[in-house]
Amino acid sequence: MNPQRAMQLALALGLSLYFSLVCLNNLLDWSSNFAFVEHVLSMDTILPESSLAWRSITSPFLHHLCYGFIIAVEGLIAGLCLGGWRAMVHTARSPSRDFKQAKHLLLWGLVSAYTLWFIGFVAIGSEWFAMWQSKIWNGKSTAMDITLVCLGSFLIISLD
Repeated sequence: MNPQRAMQLALALGLSLYFSLVCLNNLLDWSSNFAFVEHVLSMDTILPESSLAWRSITSPFLHHLCYGFIIAVEGLIAGLCLGGWRAMVHTARSPSRDFKQAKHLLLWGLVSAYTLWFIGFVAIGSEWFAMWQSKIWNGKSTAMDITLVCLGSFLIISLD
């Protein structure tokens, strides 16, 4: 096995572990992580003079629905990454064509993760719901970090 494949496998394992833990933690610590979603959607900690507060969603039902959707997508991401990593392990010593094909699930996991964290948290959470204005419930920096890891990982794993 060459070092490039070894790095791709290590990266796939790390991503699988990370996204699995994110999903598991949100399930196990529902209340504190739910509070994040609740406050971002309610826009109750943004700047008091903000003219964007009309966008707030204050329905507890919709808060739980959005949080459940986020966790479901995180589960999907974890499953895709784990499935991709497993397929990559099984083809690690196979011809390039087979190993490349085995990466598809993982790459779809990264597309899904990018969609959740960049579109969901950075674009919608940070900009539409003005999360960036909150000193307490601001996850923009973390979401950007995850987005950049997804983009970099996609490029590295896409290499032949």
